[in-house]
Amino acid sequence: MSPDLVFADFRCTSAMEAEQEITAAVAAAELHAYSSQAGGVLVTRHDFNRFSVQISPLVPFGCTVEHDAVVASSM
Repeated sequence: MSPDLVFADFRCTSAMEAEQEITAAVAAAELHAYSSQAGGVLVTRHDFNRFSVQISPLVPFGCTVEHDAVVASSM
């Protein structure tokens, strides 16, 4: 299985900025995922203001999955 291809890893100062950055990064990742069929899109919240968008072979092709690492790490 090939490693994840990170499209964006960024910090935001507002919810509006996060939404805009995530939307743009997911659109770019989806285009690449559809052309390469390498996997689906994984959106991860690493902290309250840090996010990443990547193509992952662990996500089924054609799907987008959100993962909240902040909640997962507090359990």
